[in-house]
Amino acid sequence: SFGIISLVFGLLFGMSASQDISKYIFGKPLQKKDFGKMNWFFEHSGRMIVSYIAAVSAFASIQNIFGNTTINFLAPVVLGTAYMFYTEKKYMKEFSLKK
Repeated sequence: SFGIISLVFGLLFGMSASQDISKYIFGKPLQKKDFGKMNWFFEHSGRMIVSYIAAVSAFASIQNIFGNTTINFLAPVVLGTAYMFYTEKKYMKEFSLKK
């Protein structure tokens, strides 16, 4: 189970790091999302949700909520990622933005 958890979190960290390096060091973002003046809002809220996912994952693993180490780590990731996509779509609609 440790290998699965390490692989998932390693891939997520690698994707995030490569996006940041590409955007902030090379000046060429990998994602083509442009929300104009709202870029900061979407990036900030996404990172807040990611840190909440990390906190819930840590809590679930320490408290052994689901009784399985792998599920304790990955269930918050799956549910939090779905929530992140939902909130992005919700705010895009609310602010009348296009992807």
